[in-house]
Amino acid sequence: MLNKITWQEGKVLSLKLKDDLFTLVQMRKNFYLQFFDLRSAQDTWTDVDLEKADTLFFIFTSTKALKGLAVSTQSQEKISLDKRSAEKKMLRAIIGGDYGADLIELTDSFETLDATTLKTNLIVADDLDIIYKYELSGMIGDPEKLKNRLINYFDNGINWDTSKEFLFKGIPTPPAKIKNEQP
Repeated sequence: MLNKITWQEGKVLSLKLKDDLFTLVQMRKNFYLQFFDLRSAQDTWTDVDLEKADTLFFIFTSTKALKGLAVSTQSQEKISLDKRSAEKKMLRAIIGGDYGADLIELTDSFETLDATTLKTNLIVADDLDIIYKYELSGMIGDPEKLKNRLINYFDNGINWDTSKEFLFKGIPTPPAKIKNEQP
């Protein structure tokens, strides 16, 4: 495990989720992380082009949430950075009264405070696809929550933040992604 993690835009870390499961994450602006649909049985990554990899999700997180998961920093000689635009649409939680979320668009500096509201008061009956597609804008600080979410995806194909179940009572878990088996 890495003893110290400093934030640097473009830095790529290898995360150990369990003994035979590693994945990559790229640091973007303002504590915004990009997670990829990439897995390895070992902490060995060569000739990986992150621009060609599918993105699982973008979330805000603290370096604390990466401690205990990050095992190495990846060299840009072995890993090509993803330079595609980061996702700017997110869900802003509504807490109290009628729980739920609004769909927002982050500022160019990836700030949530001055984000533009695109749609208010999302509801499961009308907005399920939006709720499934976009991430909550709050910062994740719990490494176990992050680890469990990633393991669930890599083991079961379900990319799901269980925090949404608190905001949207009775929401069904999204279907598993059908994965193409690699030879």
